[in-house]
Amino acid sequence: NILASCSNDQTVCVIDVGAETAGDLLVSQTPAHGDAVFQVVWDWSGEKIFSFAKDYHLRAFNARTGELIQKADNHSHASKRPTKIASLGKNNVIASTGFNKSNQPEVKIFSTDDLNTCYDTQNCGEGSGCVFCIFDADINVLYLTGKGDSTIRYMELVQDEQAGHPKLTFLFQFSGSTGHKSCCTMPKRGLNIMHCEIARFYRVCNSSHIIEPVVFTVPRKTDDFHSDIYPDTPGTQPALTSAQWREGKSSEPILVDIKSLVGKEASSGGLGEMQEGNGHAGDVQSAQLVGKLEHELEQCHALQEEQGLALEESEQKVMQLTTRVQELEKELVEKQKVIEKLQEGLVKEGEQMDQGTPANQ
Repeated sequence: NILASCSNDQTVCVIDVGAETAGDLLVSQTPAHGDAVFQVVWDWSGEKIFSFAKDYHLRAFNARTGELIQKADNHSHASKRPTKIASLGKNNVIASTGFNKSNQPEVKIFSTDDLNTCYDTQNCGEGSGCVFCIFDADINVLYLTGKGDSTIRYMELVQDEQAGHPKLTFLFQFSGSTGHKSCCTMPKRGLNIMHCEIARFYRVCNSSHIIEPVVFTVPRKTDDFHSDIYPDTPGTQPALTSAQWREGKSSEPILVDIKSLVGKEASSGGLGEMQEGNGHAGDVQSAQLVGKLEHELEQCHALQEEQGLALEESEQKVMQLTTRVQELEKELVEKQKVIEKLQEGLVKEGEQMDQGTPANQ
């Protein structure tokens, strides 16, 4: 229930949204930055907050008191363009995306203990839009994409043994046929872990009103659970209550086995497959059709890229398949309602038979 926010008053506030009284709502407020604040992020343990303002300086604050811990001496990036930041998990590193002197997008990583220490700088494309950074703290992968881009790059944060500090190494990139306005990710508990899916993005495409899913998988020979790419992940249970945190207690997030989050359906194969022996044959068939149509959606995008199909025809096919998926999902809901009514009837019939009353009365 502890929230950090920035506003037009040029400050960052830490708020206890679960406070019982208005007087306990505000936990802390930072001094004014002198200009508009673009973004604020937390560190891994919830002790510090980091902000980036229009003066292009990184700042670190004590989250409980709002006291300024450090302000970087220099601008994070040479060009005064839109910038985004992200805390990179428990690595004591913060990432910042911006533009260099040649107006090319770049990503830098800084030490959270000394914001003047830049560990690494990497080029991240040729676009002109603000570059967003999304970090997977479980496997130390940083995803980078900008507004208007058609690509999603991803890099791994590794330890440079010679230099003795972290660095970024480029892994690969997804390239779409059209740019996107924005994108977001599916939480870990919604991924198909039995098919080695490590991330799923949803792109809002520029040239249409289509939301396109992009799946990132690790190639493996078997469809089994691979613990090396699915380490324990932060669960839904908070490590501390808001009262404990305000008292000064500190704790890292509680990590849980990812299989306990995704549920039995994902453990048995994910979307499009259901456990055998549940007696819902109609549900299994419809779910398999949904999975088949989602596979056809992926094939349609692949054909568009490999064979150069006309954009209008391809998007029309995708819309038709998407509509059909939605219809099948509605059928699943209706069938579930019918099954529940039948089950209620069987229970009532059993009660009548126990009382000696004929079932047909």
